[in-house]
Formats: sequence, C-alpha cells, structure tokens
Amino acid sequence: MFQGRKPLIATKHKKENVIAPIFEKELGIICFVSDKFDTDI
Repeated sequence: MFQGRKPLIATKHKKENVIAPIFEKELGIICFVSDKFDTDI
C-alpha cells in the first residue's frame, strides 16, 4: 500500500534519523524532510 511513496517527516530536530530508517525498511518507502516546516512555531 505504501511502497514507492515519498512521505514528508515534519521535524526540525533530526528525529528523521530514527524514524525514517524504520519506515523505509518496514514499508518500502523513501522519507524526506523539508526546511519549509517550522515545528517550533
């Protein structure tokens, strides 16, 4: 269902370093982060 999709992980504090590898391995997706989100606001 998710294979080949590219989800955005909205974070500023490097949480993607923990989250992305798990999602990528288990769901067959490629995660990315954008600097356009400020999760501290």
